[in-house]
Amino acid sequence: MSHPLIARRGRRTRARAAAFAPVALVILALLGGCSSSSNSGGAIPSGTPVIAMATVPAGGSLLTTTTYTSDFTAVVIPAGNVVRLAVMFKQTDGSLLAAPASALNVAWSGPPVVVSTDGSADAGDPIPVAGATPTAFWLANDPSIPSSLYHYTAAELSGVLFITDPGTSPGGTVPVAAAVSGGVTANLTASLVIGPVPAGDATRGATVFSAQCAGCHGPTGDGIDGGAVGINAAAGNVASDPTWNAGLVGSVVRGDIDNQGVLLDPAMPKWLDLALTSQDFIDAYTWLQTQPQ
Repeated sequence: MSHPLIARRGRRTRARAAAFAPVALVILALLGGCSSSSNSGGAIPSGTPVIAMATVPAGGSLLTTTTYTSDFTAVVIPAGNVVRLAVMFKQTDGSLLAAPASALNVAWSGPPVVVSTDGSADAGDPIPVAGATPTAFWLANDPSIPSSLYHYTAAELSGVLFITDPGTSPGGTVPVAAAVSGGVTANLTASLVIGPVPAGDATRGATVFSAQCAGCHGPTGDGIDGGAVGINAAAGNVASDPTWNAGLVGSVVRGDIDNQGVLLDPAMPKWLDLALTSQDFIDAYTWLQTQPQ
């Protein structure tokens, strides 16, 4: 169900399978073998087009990082994470160059697209339900909704992939494809290997919550009169709601939506642009589960 204690407007989403607008993806962990990307003076670079995954250095932002890797063979992405992909141009020395944003059209497919709305209608499908294989989705804004309600522009969400669940079998994958047109025509594929949702650390989570959340949600997540609502383990709050879990908190909340794809209050921080990881969110959620009131 939509959880009004986080998302005051209570809206659902429409999951659209198929290709979606240009996308770029980011993983919330340091990866080896990363190459810095650069814009080659406004022209499309030479080299082989490939799907690359952005990497976020410690203290970096998912939306602004400029380093990428195209080596998916040794990368296992924990579920409960957010990643960003881009089409890059691989050089003979292994480095990656980016094309100007306006030079290529990239249509991504594979996981479904969840289109968030403002809660004025309860139509369509919620976030995809977890199953045997890893669960992931792209997120998009509904163009019929006032832009002031959204935390992110369409360009900022382009390519952001939310991985909510690892599936029931270890080593499951999320296949993605990119249909490239414009200055270059190519059909590219990649397979993202997904690992388990990482365990939460309640001790560390207490520190994260105190620094990032307590000012609005109260010192134990019980809410503040006239301010943000309670999100701890008291009855009816998120941390006691069985429709929530660590994988959802670590992924969808970072996109400022709830577990039904409902936009969170516009006063919430723009989490994808801050130096917080999915592990931070999972740790804070683990601590909130120990706070019954």
